[in-house]
Amino acid sequence: MKLTNRNHYPEFVVNALKNVNEKYERGEGADISVTELISAPLLRILKKRHWDEITEDVEDRMYSFWGSLGHQFIENIDSKNVIYKEQRVFFETENGWVLSGQFDVIYKVGNETVLADLKFTSKYAVKEGVRQEWQRQLNIYKYIVENSTGSFEAPVVIDRLELVAPIRDATFLDDKIAVLPVKKFKPEKVREYIEKRVAFHVLCEDKLVAEVPECTPEERWQDPPKYAVCSKAGGKSLKNLNSQAEAEAHVKEKGKEGVWVIELRHQKNRRCEGYCSVRKFCWWWNLPEEKRPNSYEDLKK
Repeated sequence: MKLTNRNHYPEFVVNALKNVNEKYERGEGADISVTELISAPLLRILKKRHWDEITEDVEDRMYSFWGSLGHQFIENIDSKNVIYKEQRVFFETENGWVLSGQFDVIYKVGNETVLADLKFTSKYAVKEGVRQEWQRQLNIYKYIVENSTGSFEAPVVIDRLELVAPIRDATFLDDKIAVLPVKKFKPEKVREYIEKRVAFHVLCEDKLVAEVPECTPEERWQDPPKYAVCSKAGGKSLKNLNSQAEAEAHVKEKGKEGVWVIELRHQKNRRCEGYCSVRKFCWWWNLPEEKRPNSYEDLKK
């Protein structure tokens, strides 16, 4: 990967941010990490194929830097209640792939053993609770910890999962840290998810697959199209609705129909547009917008 410095930051800043991503590895002998497993195969495979061609600006690594602060937080822990911290565990799947994951903290509170994960994140990211990808991540950590051989002196059983999220954009009146319970899934469902997801990643790498399937709308951080009711005078959106019919009904409800106009705000794929380092190699992104397939949406019909 080639790192650029478009804003001409000092060399020590570049060096510090350069080293952030280099600290994250899947572990020796592992075929895939937990975060790669739950992410899009297309993203992982394009990074693997084009690693030496990828260009990323040092400024874009600030998001990774905020995440890395969790490790500094954990290093400061000095508590007799903490059993394990930042330990990498491994699990071999049915097809022989080795899955690895590094949990943050396992600690005791009363008679319970808790696995906690730290996410330095924004208010927006936790306003609706724990994201589905985080639920999956913590449940997979739990499964690997409980089924890993040779990683612990004695078997570990996790009673509770939780997300600890220091809020990086908290204001004076906000809570500075969100502590959120994470739903535990049935072990057999987690195992089924792991095996199916690994099989999907394996299939996507097969030479007989002409094109790796596009990322799902969820993986693209897709905002669906909206119909905005705007004032003719200023063009400011009064309300964004999901359909033309809903927008027209809202205009009628407001009265004075000639005062309002309805504008279609096209869907956005926020990850593709602003955060994906491999989009220039992505077959889906490089198609004209009107020709991009929505295979996953079609499956819902």
